[in-house]
Amino acid sequence: MAMKRKMRLSVALGLPLLCAALLGAACPKQKTGVEAGPKKKGATTVTEVSMPEANQVEIKGSSLLEGYPFLIPDPLRIGVDVKDAQAALDLPSQISGSGVITNIEVKSLPNLEPPVVRVIATVNQNVTYELKNRGMSLVLVLEPKEGPVAEEQPDASKILPYDETKKELERMLSGAPPPPMSPSPAYSGARPAMAENVPQAKLRMMPPPNGDGSANAVGDILYRTTDDGVQILIVTNGSVARFADYDVPNPPRLVVDFQGMTVATPKYTYPVSWGGVSQVRLGKHPGMARVVVDFRGKMPAYSVKRTESGVSITVFKAGYVPGGVDCQYYTTGAGESLRDVARKVYGNPEAWVTIMSANRGLFKRSELEEMRKNGGSTILGEAIKLKVPNR
Repeated sequence: MAMKRKMRLSVALGLPLLCAALLGAACPKQKTGVEAGPKKKGATTVTEVSMPEANQVEIKGSSLLEGYPFLIPDPLRIGVDVKDAQAALDLPSQISGSGVITNIEVKSLPNLEPPVVRVIATVNQNVTYELKNRGMSLVLVLEPKEGPVAEEQPDASKILPYDETKKELERMLSGAPPPPMSPSPAYSGARPAMAENVPQAKLRMMPPPNGDGSANAVGDILYRTTDDGVQILIVTNGSVARFADYDVPNPPRLVVDFQGMTVATPKYTYPVSWGGVSQVRLGKHPGMARVVVDFRGKMPAYSVKRTESGVSITVFKAGYVPGGVDCQYYTTGAGESLRDVARKVYGNPEAWVTIMSANRGLFKRSELEEMRKNGGSTILGEAIKLKVPNR
């Protein structure tokens, strides 16, 4: 294949995130009651959600309840996940609020392990919150604070389901390099305290990892501002063995595909709205989970790194660099394809799209189309110098 001419390519790779997979956060249906889903053996039943007083939400069950509170910004919402629970058939999905609470939403998430009933209160000003366990009922107590609603608030008592995620957040704040990959423990129900000044985490319960500690599910998205832009952590439930990332210029976005994994959270859209990022989307696709970072304006510079608890993306306030800011070079041998190079460099032939994305300027449009058609197996030719992103 001749590589003499350089052409700029503005081809939008097909990246549809199916609306059917985005039901819930992105495309909610109008309904009058909670969709309870299949009944789980041994799960307790949430029989009632009410407001006994202003700024309080009470959750009643048919037996002892165990719940965990969490905060979601943009807009500010306080949620409670009732563990190992299912919703009663007559439980309403929407409840009008009072005081600082404008609305209460109730969801049943039977496909999580364990199943969860999620109660989310949308508030109209800053609050502190406390969840009181009274046996067969949980009471979420909110206390108003002065000042406008904040986008993100540190919380030293935040409940984190994964110890390694807490460590990763602390590492991100310190600026230290990521530690070597290690298997992540399964969810234990532990409730470790969060270090001071660690940004609020929006985590969800996830299934256990594979037996060897490798991940099989993508969970929530964590993000924080930096001096240069914004840092995004894609949380998984174990070490990530195989993933591929590539950018698309029109409209500008960065895609990360996780082969052999699924999405374990019902939240599919994260309106980050910081730096050059507008939002982050998650979607289920055949045989993989996909994360898409949507940019505002021109494509910015970025860096993608594997961490012990997922994949970290740093978006910089700087001009675009094909393939990311951290790359090396590889000179092809006779008979090699992009799949061959990806197998040698990453141990993952499916990451050929990462290398193609970094080298679009080397190839003609017809050559790129042939590579996509053949899944990266097109023979490149000898002594071609390819930019290979460090992952």
